[in-house]
Amino acid sequence: MKAQITLEYLVLSVVFLAVLSFSLLAIYSLKETADKQNELIKFKFEVEKIDSSIKKVCSLGSGNQLPVELSLTLNVSYLEEGIVFMSGENDLPKSYACKVSGEDSISSNILVSNENGEILLTVDQ
Repeated sequence: MKAQITLEYLVLSVVFLAVLSFSLLAIYSLKETADKQNELIKFKFEVEKIDSSIKKVCSLGSGNQLPVELSLTLNVSYLEEGIVFMSGENDLPKSYACKVSGEDSISSNILVSNENGEILLTVDQ
C-alpha cells in the first residue's frame, strides 16, 4: 500500500513538473515576442522623430536646422529616393523631396540641417 501511494505521488510530481515546464516555455516565448514588439515600437518612434525633422527642415529651406535627441543607435543607408533606417532586425525606408546625406550611424544628439536644398544628418556636439 505504501509503495502504491509513493508511486502515485511520483507520477503526480512528474505531471506537475511537465505542466510547469510547458507553462514556463510559453511565458518565455511571450516575453521574447513582447521584447521584439517593444524594440520595434521604439525603433519606429525614433525614426518618426528624424523623419518629421527632415521634412520640416526640407520645407523651411536652406539655412534651417533642428536638433533631434535619440535613445537608440540607428544605421542609415542613403539612396537616391530617400534613406533606409536600420536597427537590429528592423529597417524602415523613407523618401523625401530633398536629397539627404550624412552619418552612416546616428545616435544620441543629431542635427538635421538644410544646406542649399540638401539635408545633412550630423552629430550635434
